[in-house]
Amino acid sequence: MRNYDELHAAALASGSFAGYQGDGASVPWQVALPFSLPIGYTFWSYKAYLDSRWPEGFRLHDWTYTPYGSAIQVTQEESDLALREYIARDSVPDSLIVYASVATFGSMWFGKSDTGYSGPQSTRPTGNIELGTFSTRGASMPMKVVIVFQEQSTAGSNADSIGYVSQSRTGGWTEHVWYQSDNLAQLINDLKGPNPGGGEQPLLYARALCLPNNAQIVGVRIYQGGAGRGQYFPMGFKGSMGANDIPQMALLCAAISGGTNTVRRFTMRGVPDDQVNNGEFNPGPNFASNVNLYFSALTNFAFLGSAIVTKTPIIQIQDAVNAPGNGLVTFGANNPYAVGNYISINQTLDAVGIRRGGKFLVVSVGPMQQQITIENFPFAPTTGGYASMPSKQLFPFLNPPDNISVERVTTRRVGRPFGGYRGRRSRHRKIA
Repeated sequence: MRNYDELHAAALASGSFAGYQGDGASVPWQVALPFSLPIGYTFWSYKAYLDSRWPEGFRLHDWTYTPYGSAIQVTQEESDLALREYIARDSVPDSLIVYASVATFGSMWFGKSDTGYSGPQSTRPTGNIELGTFSTRGASMPMKVVIVFQEQSTAGSNADSIGYVSQSRTGGWTEHVWYQSDNLAQLINDLKGPNPGGGEQPLLYARALCLPNNAQIVGVRIYQGGAGRGQYFPMGFKGSMGANDIPQMALLCAAISGGTNTVRRFTMRGVPDDQVNNGEFNPGPNFASNVNLYFSALTNFAFLGSAIVTKTPIIQIQDAVNAPGNGLVTFGANNPYAVGNYISINQTLDAVGIRRGGKFLVVSVGPMQQQITIENFPFAPTTGGYASMPSKQLFPFLNPPDNISVERVTTRRVGRPFGGYRGRRSRHRKIA
């Protein structure tokens, strides 16, 4: 455990501390009694007193709470104890008060504080998507896998007695899953074998067992982190479950995450004709077994769903003093949001009692620990309500049938085929 002087020396050696500026002391009464008069002013006077007496101690403490602190591998306990030691050199009571504050309220900010931070290695939340949250493989960046299907959906004939000659048509569609690892070799193994994780069947093999004779999987597109330009890998898995007149015939399926109420619904197109009777799903034993095999193969993969949303109660929203048109939001607890987040405001009441809300961008945090400023809030002043930040997370598929099941038969459109002949466009000729 390093003391204050050792942490200060390490921070200076990191190269990012010399010009750093924090926001000074943090004391518990800033949160507990923000509007108490005249007591509130007394507490703010106490903050000013702390800032004037130990500015360097609070500057180092603020720096260690930002992502800069990771450069010296500082822990929250180490940082808080160093601040207590520094203040105790002059005043033990003040050191105990401040230490109680930061040790109690600091954990949600440690390593994520925006105060004075502008470095590239930030881990603070700036968007509403957390793709690695539920990873069971320890991945730094998951991959999105788009499976490409193609089906010979009609058979041509020579029945032209009424002046009509039918054609052979093809269609295509895609289905996607997420893979909670950036290990491409293991992903390919889980897609096509020979030894997928968990003892399951390869995903593409299992999916092809549910396809009709005239359909096949022709490849996959893989997106690192779910974005950017996907890389296409050709793969061939042909269906064998009988005839199918229209590829739009599909099963609506549902998967539920473990320990939450997040449900992902997805479709399986290309259901063979003889598995649907009188408009309802009526699978034979072989097809039911193949669907269950596919659901089991999905357990090596994940789906993207809405995360559990924490609601933060709002005390009031006022016009921002320095930015007319923006709203200064004061919460009843510490602010959990960061600059760049989009948050939802709900059930806040304006001056005539009308409920207001919407989705707004957080443009600044502070000046108090329970305050933020949101962009373009036209309803101020308002009182009450709550804020939340819907976000997306990855949830692993869990074992069927309790966690993945078929809901009903439905239809889903298909698109153009992916493997048609490609020709050269005619040269454009200028006509006078």
